[in-house]
Amino acid sequence: YLLSSMDVFAMGGGQNLTMIFRSDDDGKSWHYVCDLFPCFWGKLFLHRGEVYMLGCSTEYGDLLIGKSSDGGNSFGAPTVLLRGTGGKKAVHGGVGVHKNPENVVRYGGRIYESLEWGSWQNTEYAHAAMVMSADENSDLLDPESWSFTEPMKFARWNDEVADLPLNVMMMEGTLVVAPDGRLKNVMRFWKYHRALVLDVDTAHPDAPLRFDRLMPFYGNFSKFTIKPDPVTGRYYSIATIAYDKGNPAKRNLLSLIASPDLEEWEFVLDLFDYRDRPSEKYGFQYVDFEFEGDDIIFLCRTAVNNAASFHDTNYQTFHRIKNFRTNPVLV
Repeated sequence: YLLSSMDVFAMGGGQNLTMIFRSDDDGKSWHYVCDLFPCFWGKLFLHRGEVYMLGCSTEYGDLLIGKSSDGGNSFGAPTVLLRGTGGKKAVHGGVGVHKNPENVVRYGGRIYESLEWGSWQNTEYAHAAMVMSADENSDLLDPESWSFTEPMKFARWNDEVADLPLNVMMMEGTLVVAPDGRLKNVMRFWKYHRALVLDVDTAHPDAPLRFDRLMPFYGNFSKFTIKPDPVTGRYYSIATIAYDKGNPAKRNLLSLIASPDLEEWEFVLDLFDYRDRPSEKYGFQYVDFEFEGDDIIFLCRTAVNNAASFHDTNYQTFHRIKNFRTNPVLV
């Protein structure tokens, strides 16, 4: 069976409710299972046969982890891993946890996940990059099991970023093992067709992240996920493509792209091309995906059919790309 989660977003709303859905027919139909409250920006993942949810209590709130022992039908009370201010305090410059449904990566006997610290309105941190990890044999519901890197603020590391403001957007990092075997945090970043790549010191889980480079990437203005194909090792991403340099925040083109080396990316298949529709009302964004044999399955935060805005969305939609390695087609 398949499980999916969807948090409920409304500007000025509580930002603390997530709904769990289940499919027993490979995604053809879905039914509601339960609510998680409080839960926002959550990521479902499997560990030792049990379902976990790692999320926040609200926007820029506490970092929480909870577990289901019955396949996602119900969840126990969550554990607080980090405290944040959250909610309206963050609007006025408070700080807290920011995260999104990104890769939970197993590396060297540890479980890793990315997050950020700060808020849009905070002038000290903005969104400072962090990575959390725990020994895969530890109790993931015990806060003592987890290590956190210190929040890494943006700095003018080299000439490529020398002209950017210190509160520049760097957020929603996706963890991925590079061809050289090192763990990288690849982040959404405010420079056209460039993603920010940071090094994770896996020998010292508490050590600060380190600037590596800027990576050419077509979808860097919206959340993206990068994963290696378990068969070929080729890297794939389903990205909201920034195609208009004058307005790179448009989200009405979604594409499957691939890279052999995390250096050069090529287009594989345009999945949703609504560039002929108003960009204010159409959006395909924040995709999370999984490999399933010869297919890729993915969930998309979708704004169509007179959504309030491209950002606020009015659907969560499930899709399948058949034969993605050889003859990809969206079904």
